[in-house]
Amino acid sequence: MGLMNSLECLTKQSHFNIEIIISDNCSPIDEVEEIAKKYVESDSRVKYFRQPENMGAAFNFSFVLQQASGDYFMWAADDDWWEPEFIEKIIAAIQQSPKAIAGFCNYSVVNEENIRQKFNDPLPYLHELTHSNDFKRLSSFINQYEGYGKSNIFYSIIETNILKNIPFDLTIEKVPLGGDLSLIYSWLRSGQIVVVDQVLRRTTIGNVKQNAQFITEYDDKRWKTILFTIYTGKWTFYWKTWKDNLFFYFYLTSTSQLSAITKTLLYFTISKKIMFFCYDLVCYNIVTRGFDLFQYLKRKESLAQ
Repeated sequence: MGLMNSLECLTKQSHFNIEIIISDNCSPIDEVEEIAKKYVESDSRVKYFRQPENMGAAFNFSFVLQQASGDYFMWAADDDWWEPEFIEKIIAAIQQSPKAIAGFCNYSVVNEENIRQKFNDPLPYLHELTHSNDFKRLSSFINQYEGYGKSNIFYSIIETNILKNIPFDLTIEKVPLGGDLSLIYSWLRSGQIVVVDQVLRRTTIGNVKQNAQFITEYDDKRWKTILFTIYTGKWTFYWKTWKDNLFFYFYLTSTSQLSAITKTLLYFTISKKIMFFCYDLVCYNIVTRGFDLFQYLKRKESLAQ
């Protein structure tokens, strides 16, 4: 079971001085509580909370953060693996970099059977986000294509006090889809992230939980004219999916402690990202009659496909 695997990885970390906080979101599976209590009894570092009802994933993420008392914090998904040196090496990297407030590592992508899957090497894209310069770091995050896996750094090790000061509840309220990206942007405003080049983590894709989260449902409505056809259902779906995240970057930038020049440059970067997204909506959802012009104008790194 995923929870047992996660707890095995975390309790066997070479960095021993940790607390492990489990929030059981009223799981209907009795085995969840049984496994958690087993580890509570055998390891004093494990704390277990069972919610009286299912409060949603966002509540769970916020709840465990508020319970944390250590200097550093990380969220842990129950379908990932961590090498025994994961925490030790990342904290060492953070402490060796004066401007670093968070750390992550290279990772591999596996399926539920822990078999490695073909995926772009994430390391070059991770290094794009490690700039000590605020504008370079944040603009790289905005511009980087989401399909390259930048959402994975949500599971970084981060200074706890910085995480507790980000607008978590507001972000989840305003950005119900893609909120993890907005939360990453929130703490990236505060300082640099460092990356350990060694593969210390394996992340699971294509499992039952992930597939349930990413079922795309929309009415395939079409609006036909003499010259072209607009697929309005798909257009509306992708606009609703991404617009809140993209526009919320403006708010997060305006409420940061960044310099006026950096904020202005970031406003232009966010505006460019939104304009490209609108361009992609046109290219992927309009078909011209006879000669399909837009098939030659599509960008491969698009949120609209």
